[in-house]
Amino acid sequence: AQQRLYMVAQIDETGIAYNLPCVYEIKGILERERFEKAVKKLVERHEILRTSFSMVNGEPVQNISEDAHVDLEFVDAQKEDIDEILKDFVRPFDLSRAPLMRVMVINTGDGLSLLLLDIHHIITDGISMNVLLSELSCLYGNGTLPELRVQFKDYCEWLKTGDTTAQGEYWKGMFSDEVPVLNMPLDYRRPSVQSFRGGAVAASIQGELAADIEKIQRKTETTDYMIFMSALMILLSKYSGQEDIVIGSPMSGRTHKDTQNIPGMFVNTLAFRGKPEKAKRYSEFLKEIKEICLNGYENQDYPFEKLVEAVNVNRESSRNPLFDIMFVLQNYDYGVGSFDTMEMQELDKCEWHRSARFDLSVIITKQRDGYKIVLEYCKDLYTEETAELLKNHYINLVKEIASDCEQLIGKIEVLDENEKKRILYDFNKTEMDFPKDKVMAELFEEMVESSPDNLAVVFGEEKVIYRELNRRANCLANRLRNMGIGKNDFVAIMTERSVEMVAGILGIIKSGAAYVPVDPGYPRDRIEYMISDSSPKAILVYNTEIETELPVIDLQDKTIWEGDGQNPKIVSKPEDIAYIIYTSGTTGRPKGVMVENHGIANLKSYFETSFKITPKDNVLQFANISFDASVWEMTMGLLTGATLIVVPSECIMDTALFEKYCSENSVTVATLPPQYYQTLNNFAPRLLITAGSESSKKIIEKAGSEIRYINAYGPTETTVCATHWEYMTSEDIKDSIPIGKPIPNTQVYILNGMELCGIGIPGELCIAGVGVARGYLNRPELTLERFIDNPYGEGKIYRSGDLARWL
Repeated sequence: AQQRLYMVAQIDETGIAYNLPCVYEIKGILERERFEKAVKKLVERHEILRTSFSMVNGEPVQNISEDAHVDLEFVDAQKEDIDEILKDFVRPFDLSRAPLMRVMVINTGDGLSLLLLDIHHIITDGISMNVLLSELSCLYGNGTLPELRVQFKDYCEWLKTGDTTAQGEYWKGMFSDEVPVLNMPLDYRRPSVQSFRGGAVAASIQGELAADIEKIQRKTETTDYMIFMSALMILLSKYSGQEDIVIGSPMSGRTHKDTQNIPGMFVNTLAFRGKPEKAKRYSEFLKEIKEICLNGYENQDYPFEKLVEAVNVNRESSRNPLFDIMFVLQNYDYGVGSFDTMEMQELDKCEWHRSARFDLSVIITKQRDGYKIVLEYCKDLYTEETAELLKNHYINLVKEIASDCEQLIGKIEVLDENEKKRILYDFNKTEMDFPKDKVMAELFEEMVESSPDNLAVVFGEEKVIYRELNRRANCLANRLRNMGIGKNDFVAIMTERSVEMVAGILGIIKSGAAYVPVDPGYPRDRIEYMISDSSPKAILVYNTEIETELPVIDLQDKTIWEGDGQNPKIVSKPEDIAYIIYTSGTTGRPKGVMVENHGIANLKSYFETSFKITPKDNVLQFANISFDASVWEMTMGLLTGATLIVVPSECIMDTALFEKYCSENSVTVATLPPQYYQTLNNFAPRLLITAGSESSKKIIEKAGSEIRYINAYGPTETTVCATHWEYMTSEDIKDSIPIGKPIPNTQVYILNGMELCGIGIPGELCIAGVGVARGYLNRPELTLERFIDNPYGEGKIYRSGDLARWL
């Protein structure tokens, strides 16, 4: 263990990660001469306090000096100055110079003394600190101590002679297969070298809960150590989604009777491996942990360092070997004692010194009336807010298992009623008025009526006003009606980018049918599958060909746009299907998603209210019509009275042409894939939305403070968009860009199975609200599986399959 600490000291930038400082308040004044004499005797008595370390032939060795002078200070200070003194007290040690210990006494002037000890962990441990303090108290009171039979170096020699082969076989067997790496969600990217900057949050368990823990111990014949450890493994499983968890835990290492009262670094770390599988009952898992703990105690003499060497574990400078989480239960410290004849109490030092040797450490101290829980966290991985959540979830989980030992692990909740309320009602407070009784055709006609001569669509040199676009769409709609096509029918549209493409979609919508976009660039078998699956009553084409027995309407035929140009009677209802878009089919056959009109009506209000889209805006139409981003763009333009700027294909392929085209057409609003935006050099709309894949810090930095930036997220199954996050120029840019909050009239739930996840806990992102699609065309079983009844409100929830967590 000393070898490991010596190596860690070489990479610890702060130099104080393994300092063990303690502060004691003594009711009385310490006499300087008596105290100095007591410290001198203590150092003379214990070789370990005179030990330093150096490298010999590439190995660190102990050097014991005959004489070592302790850094001992006496200070008079006012109470308001003490915090600063304490901060300066903990400093790096030079491991090559003994003693690795410093002492300070502060006289506060009101009959109290503060005793400060700072010792490097390489020569001491928790029990050693108590031994040293007890002996220092005895020596200060002129008492005598029994002669020591052995010193720490003798224990080191004895360790080398012990045969731990059988114990080694047990531990190697425990880790014979691949060692799991805990994948906890972090607030910051893990630094390349392990960070020791630490913080801590604390809480107490008392009263009824403490009594319940005692009842479980009696009922299951286990210990509080086993209960708290099993609860921690379950918590880590819920946060990581893993069911194979390794936790480290220190053992005193004092298995020989002669080691009980000598100071030194005796602690050996045990690596406990548990499998908190969702389908297990808690009582069953606790029984397994009991067995694992008892076997671990039986084999605790095998050095942790040897185990690390023996098993196949990836050594990373950013992590500890085998595990990142430490669990400690201390049952020897009740916080109050005496120094000589004076009352003494240990003070909490977490305000002025806190290092984090692990990602997270849960330190539980048994007290007279219950337990104190301290959660230490690495500040370069977690925020204090996350640490508070982790601590609260841990205590809630302990309450849950205390109330019912027989429940399934997968059903154990970690959030209390307040947190539930926050998620269900505060985070999802998204109600907003929208034209819920209107369909897409009506909403478009309202724009035509209010601004008939406004520019509706621009494509290359071609420009069409709202009145003309509406007339063309009506001609097509009336033609489709005459063919017997209308409400509840489907019409496929397979066109290149053009004004005709936009008019064609509007014509289908106005006929009362739903449109099914098909990319003419798709492979033939995919096109055939989509046509066969959707059974359209007709296919619209533009500058493309298709072999089919279905009626084909060629939008290049100018006569299509002649005839009855009056608005056909609206026959659609808000719950009728507006379009069917096929997903990419990356996990099997493409699925046709049936999206209803009311989701589009909600988008119109969202665009006008949240994005402030007005008739003065020029909205870019970039996406292929086979993707639902095109629905977003077209409705953003044509249902708000703005102008839709359709980008020719050749401009998309050439970023210089794209920038020129956008500039010439004064594009003010654009939705782009983040990777595409990254390639641009001279493009600055007033509003930039990226969607379709992960955003990044680089995107936001590129957009700068002049562009309003939105990161949008939404599966096809939820009318294009479900959540959005807006960058506020005053905030720090995070390493991981959030997907934000639910858009109006949308609710988001993070679920594990059917259980609501607490804030910060990853789970499946599930979406409810007016935008949720009807389901999958001709796929009733899959629809039942993915679109479930909403247990928290009306309608359906769509299970996205995406992992997410609330921040």
